This record gives sequence, structure tokens and C-alpha cells, in this order.
Amino acid sequence: MNMMTMDLAQQRIEEKLRAMRPKFVAQVTDRLARLEDLREVYCALPEDDEVREELVYGAHKLAGVAGMFGAPELGDLARAAEIALAGKAPDALDRLDDLLGEMALIASE
Repeated sequence: MNMMTMDLAQQRIEEKLRAMRPKFVAQVTDRLARLEDLREVYCALPEDDEVREELVYGAHKLAGVAGMFGAPELGDLARAAEIALAGKAPDALDRLDDLLGEMALIASE
């Protein structure tokens, strides 16, 4: 593949990602609501591994796609929340709150 073909391919990828960004932002709103609900349940029932695992999975999914949509900070926060929650770290809720705050900012843009 020559350089010009690679540039065109890169441009097409970037155009597709830009076109998908509004959908991503809309999904952030839904994911934010779901994670906030799960956070409330987790606070009430911190020993419920199923709720914690759902939180871990939600953070994992965000970490996987955030960078593609120009939100690397969100990806970093999601990864930190995922790791903290998976390891039942003492600061897991703080990490989750940071993630939820960042998600709220993105959703409000």
C-alpha cells in the first residue's frame, strides 16, 4: 500500500469515526445513567459481586471505545475505575465517581 492510499484510508476512517461520534455521545448519556444506578446499588450492597462485575464491565466497555472517539481522558478514567473495581480497591468508588463526572461532562457537550 503506497503512502497516498494509506492517507486516503486514514481519512476515510477518521470521517467514519467523526460521523459515529454523535451516536457515541448519546450512548454516554445512557451509560452514565446505568452506571450511576449501579453505583447506588453497589453503595448499598458492596458485597454484591454481580453488581460490582456489571460496573467493571461497563467501565471496560467505555475504556475500549473512548479513545477512538477523541476522549482519551475518559478512557483512562474508565480503565482506572475498571481496575479499582475489579480488584475491590479501597478507592474504587472514588475512581468510579471520577469516571461518572467525566462522562457527565461529555454528555453535556
